Amino acid sequence: MLTKIHNNPKLDGQRMPLILPQELEDKWLQPIEDELDVKSIQELIREYPDEELDAYTVRRLRGKEYIGNVEEVSEPFEYIELKAL
Repeated sequence: MLTKIHNNPKLDGQRMPLILPQELEDKWLQPIEDELDVKSIQELIREYPDEELDAYTVRRLRGKEYIGNVEEVSEPFEYIELKAL
């Protein structure tokens, strides 16, 4: 799902955000001191199941229509120009 929306056409390859369950957050933040630590971190990097994700458009994050750094900016928002797609 995220391949469609989390991309940058200027970069080669895909980008993938990391979504961790709360119980693994501390493990992700541990200092890396050796190859075993590197391996431990790499094991956390996995695709998040699509069935546990939800995608929707949000308000603009730049420009004159930007409503500011408020919670409402992350709420679902429908753009008229996208309804035709």
